[in-house]
Amino acid sequence: MKPLARAWRRAALVATRDVPRPVGPMGAHASGSNPIRVLLLGSGPAVGWGVLSHDLALPGNIARILSQRTHRGVDVDVVANSTITAHNAIYSLEAQHLPDYDVAILLIGINDALDLAPVRKWGQHMGRVMEHLRTNGAPHLQTLVLTTPPLPKLQPMLAFGRVVPDRHRRLLDAELARVCAGREAVTLMQFPVAEEPDVHRYRSPRTYRSWSQGIVDELVPILPPPRLHPIALAQPTAPTRIVTSVGEDRRQRAVDRLGILDTAPEERFSRLAAAAQQLFDTSSAALSFIDKDRQWFKAHVGVDFVELPRDQAMCDHTIREDSVFVVPDASLDARFKNNPLITGPSHLRFYAGFPITSPTGERVGALCVFDENPREFSEGDIVLLRNLALLAQDMLWVEDEIPQLRPV
Repeated sequence: MKPLARAWRRAALVATRDVPRPVGPMGAHASGSNPIRVLLLGSGPAVGWGVLSHDLALPGNIARILSQRTHRGVDVDVVANSTITAHNAIYSLEAQHLPDYDVAILLIGINDALDLAPVRKWGQHMGRVMEHLRTNGAPHLQTLVLTTPPLPKLQPMLAFGRVVPDRHRRLLDAELARVCAGREAVTLMQFPVAEEPDVHRYRSPRTYRSWSQGIVDELVPILPPPRLHPIALAQPTAPTRIVTSVGEDRRQRAVDRLGILDTAPEERFSRLAAAAQQLFDTSSAALSFIDKDRQWFKAHVGVDFVELPRDQAMCDHTIREDSVFVVPDASLDARFKNNPLITGPSHLRFYAGFPITSPTGERVGALCVFDENPREFSEGDIVLLRNLALLAQDMLWVEDEIPQLRPV
């Protein structure tokens, strides 16, 4: 049967050659405070076939529906392509910075069904993926594992060729139930059925919205509780997270891969920094990146320098947190009161920054606003700064920066 399955898969590739798929940022966001971080890993529907933006596919719909249900912000990062299998998915996970995620959604199995992968070995590979998430993710990380969706009906003449892989898909689903059983923080769900299946096109936004509704119904009950209010992390009594040498090496590699350091000013980033400065009515704003021993500004308003020693950079503290970092009055903060930015001509008092991440999840810089006068930062301010930072982040992300799978 394997030659028949391979023939069907080749025909399927030809049939989907002209089907649209998302371009641009590999993820989606929903506005709000205390954001939920979601990682979507897989193939098939995770790729977004049929639409031109992930905002119209699973990521965007999951983000919006989950935000409506929880009244929180949502960030969905996507690691998906048409070649992911249970065997090679582990390599994509190794490329991601997992500790920041609250939820991982696994949608793996279509290619394994088409390849008629050995059932027990497939289960072992899926177990490795779940174990990798458990050992390398945050203690609160929850994993939602979806069964394999039915294979698409591409051409009537290929119906017989679809029968065998579709039967194998059900065998893999049975093995998946066995592998997931008893695993802590792992939830198995049946892939949802679209309320109104597409007839005249290959997957519409309506189909992705229907699927996402079912996924969110399963997600909400297993979400970890909200973490400490982000502003509390910036108080002088709260310890700043220590960056290990291994983590810093990985972060620096992510900065270098972006290829943005020491590049010429760009109008799109300069306009974003100016918008931040105007919206928050501060004297200065900047889009900064943390290099080995310096902070470098890609765009800035209200300052006449383009870099600082890293040990003076307040953005270096921002990248150690996974949300907003606020210092209402730096002169009263034991960490900063002797900083030359506070004691010198800049006379800095207020600072607020939101981290910018790389496509693989490392925090590489920040969008920040700062002023000579102390001030408070409201919940609405947090949401606005996050939205602007995510806009800057989307400008940085391009599809060819997403890590490629290793050959298997």
